[in-house]
Amino acid sequence: MKFLFFILLFSNTLVYAQDESILDFHVEIRVLDNGDIHVKEAITVNAMNKKIKRGITRDIPTIFFDSFFTHRNSRITILSTKLDAAAVSYFDERLLNGTRLYLGSKNRYVSKGVHTYEIEYIAEQQVVDLGANNGIYWNVTGSGWVFPIAKASVNIYFPDTDKINILTHDGWTGSQGSTSQNYTAEIYNNYIHFKTTAPLHPYQGFTIQATWPKGLITNPKNKTWMFIKNNIYWLASIFMLILYPLYFYNTWRKFGIDPQQGAIFPIFAPPNDVSPAAIRFINNSYYDTVSFSVAIMNLAVKEYISIKQLSKKEYKLTKLSSGSTTPLANGEKKIFQYLFRNKTSITIGSTYNSRIKAANDLLKNNITYEFKDLCYMDNIKLWIVGVAMSLLALFFNWGHFFNFSGYAATFLIMPAIAIILSAVGLSVSKKVFAKLLAVIAPAAILIYALIVQTETIYIAYIVVVILIIIINAVFYYLIQAPTVFGRKLLDKIAGFKMYLATAEQDRLELMHPPEMTPELFEKYLPYALALGVENKWSQQFSQAMKIQGKDATTYQPNWYIGSNYSNFNFASTATAIGAGLASSVVSASTPPSSSSSGGFGGGGFSGGGGGGGGGGGW
Repeated sequence: MKFLFFILLFSNTLVYAQDESILDFHVEIRVLDNGDIHVKEAITVNAMNKKIKRGITRDIPTIFFDSFFTHRNSRITILSTKLDAAAVSYFDERLLNGTRLYLGSKNRYVSKGVHTYEIEYIAEQQVVDLGANNGIYWNVTGSGWVFPIAKASVNIYFPDTDKINILTHDGWTGSQGSTSQNYTAEIYNNYIHFKTTAPLHPYQGFTIQATWPKGLITNPKNKTWMFIKNNIYWLASIFMLILYPLYFYNTWRKFGIDPQQGAIFPIFAPPNDVSPAAIRFINNSYYDTVSFSVAIMNLAVKEYISIKQLSKKEYKLTKLSSGSTTPLANGEKKIFQYLFRNKTSITIGSTYNSRIKAANDLLKNNITYEFKDLCYMDNIKLWIVGVAMSLLALFFNWGHFFNFSGYAATFLIMPAIAIILSAVGLSVSKKVFAKLLAVIAPAAILIYALIVQTETIYIAYIVVVILIIIINAVFYYLIQAPTVFGRKLLDKIAGFKMYLATAEQDRLELMHPPEMTPELFEKYLPYALALGVENKWSQQFSQAMKIQGKDATTYQPNWYIGSNYSNFNFASTATAIGAGLASSVVSASTPPSSSSSGGFGGGGFSGGGGGGGGGGGW
């Protein structure tokens, strides 16, 4: 029977010798008294200069995850590398969970034929504490080899003992997760010998396990210190993930709590003579093109220009020669002077107009400069500090999960880009939808990645990134606050808006509001548009004219000429003017985008325990 086994094994070896393969994978392990192990691997290969050209590669895992995503980091120290009993050079490369060794010379091919590579190293923390016992769980070959392995064996030696009391031993062969047991084991006085009884195909491996009573590990390493050393980046990540929300919270408590709102009651004139464009900016806390359109309308109401509707999305603005003496706000004065510099008319339409774009920017800059810091504390610099802290937390998280490997750079770069783009989108975008998109879009992509992932560490990592984006977004909103002056002005704006939007004339009469006239309606129409209550203001006008026995449809403003008023109903079409102007301003102030294209693509089981990895040729 033994003769038959020898014949079968020899015939398999002959088959493997015809192509590149591992003919023999023998490992000797010596358990050290501090819980580390001394490993000597002898890997005999048949090299044909196909994949094995300069030499072989050996992947050695060094990072193993325990509970709560903590590491057991089995650092390795290379003692020697040999080729056919002679020293051979090597270099290493960091992997996601370990190290890849390249054995051989970059500048020379290994000769064809059978060669034996030897790797001698120390692997830390491989003896496991099992309470009353100790044990070792070791992936002898690893299940990542691209070559078949004709046979594999391992001897485990124990320190300072004539006879070892092996309590249990076991082994598994096959692909990752396999429970096949094509192996034999023999126990000698001070070592145990395992060997396979069947060849291993590519990406199959051999894993063994043995336990023995405590007492051999007489000089164990400090567990607390080793835990801290192995998980320093995980601990730093947790610390930062706690610290930066606390920073946000304390910053919000100190700078972000809004001053208490005062009593709101109707007022019958714009507070502080603030312009419609500025009123909108202060009320919304941001500038948009509607601010520009209401500024244009206010210029018309104050008889500086006339507005002629040429088509659905085209308006002609003409400077009136009569010259108005009604005072203009600073921003209105600047855009009036800029728009009609060396011109008496200008058209706002569906095509880009650099002068409209420049005037819009001029008004935006003027209003922002005049009112932003006066009315609001955006605390953006304080928020950016928190975002930077969140990126540092991400960096530590990535370092812990992915071992600072260049192979995993995408897992740092892409989430970092998502966090940064989200932060930039929140701080730059002015519309609520755009701000929501800045948070939802990257979070949705990451959630999709979360759904398709099965690896627990990837899931944990993605969850952390999503939480960072959400926390940053929440505190971006919370950390902003009006100033005391801004809060008082907002209260007055709310009172003015109440007056513009209230149709309860009987209640307002008790407070003696001004009489509704077409002139008053026109005067405050830009404000109503700025505050989004133009429909209710128009209804007030219609109701007031009806009460006064007048027909609102017979009145037409001097400053507007357009088809909307052929059968004029000023109240019902005021919204159309503002909406049309705003739409035209957007078109006229947005430069055409250039086209581009691009893209990019691009119990126990076999494979468990320490050691493992795999290899190939290079």
